Amino acid sequence: MVKECMTFPCSVYLMKAVRMCLRNEENKMELESRVAVVTGAGSGIGRVIAQALAGQGATLILVGRREKRLRETAADCTNGEHDVQVLCLQCDVGVEADVERVRAAIAERFGRCDIAVNCAGVFRPKPGTLLHESDVAAWDAVINTNLRGPWLLLRALTPMMIAQQYGRVINLTSGLKHAAGHGVYSISKSALDALTKTAAQELKRHNILVNALNPGWVRTEMATNAPDDPHKVVPLALRLATLPDGEPSGVEYHV
Repeated sequence: MVKECMTFPCSVYLMKAVRMCLRNEENKMELESRVAVVTGAGSGIGRVIAQALAGQGATLILVGRREKRLRETAADCTNGEHDVQVLCLQCDVGVEADVERVRAAIAERFGRCDIAVNCAGVFRPKPGTLLHESDVAAWDAVINTNLRGPWLLLRALTPMMIAQQYGRVINLTSGLKHAAGHGVYSISKSALDALTKTAAQELKRHNILVNALNPGWVRTEMATNAPDDPHKVVPLALRLATLPDGEPSGVEYHV
């Protein structure tokens, strides 16, 4: 039996490296047969997670509002190092007809969906705006993207996952829940957590695990001054995308 020796730190690092390599190989074997949808895939955390899934061989459906940005992500995912299928679908996740078009395209092209990652998100109005100072347009924009969008996608893809008795859903949450001065965004993420827990209870009997990923404060278009690189979310995202059957569901995981 191999044991880590605290006297020689290099052995600890070696064991950690070996475990990471073995886990990467397990992820690759698991994901090479999977079809994954990533919303908000044109930038930030969505792009990073899409690249990571591509690196492990998953078939990808990239979803977002900006077609040019989606194609840039697709180019990163198929840069010669990865032999993967990538489908780009321009979509506003808060619009039912758009999400239905995504579902139909997935059903026609692949006939299945194994993984859904809800990364699409907006932040309005500017930080420091109190709830009573927020306008209706900001409320609608944030709730439609951050809450209605994940629900619409879950609603569209769940029947496929139930039919195959397998699914892994990852909802990007935030530490800014119940946070004064971030009112509308805060409410949307708090409600998304409730959606995650409710869906987890309803779907676990179908081997569909629904969990939340809290990335911490990472640099994105919404947080250009954040200290952390978005690539820090990759290990946890891959773990949640490949959770074995029977693992916890309805949990908020922190990077």
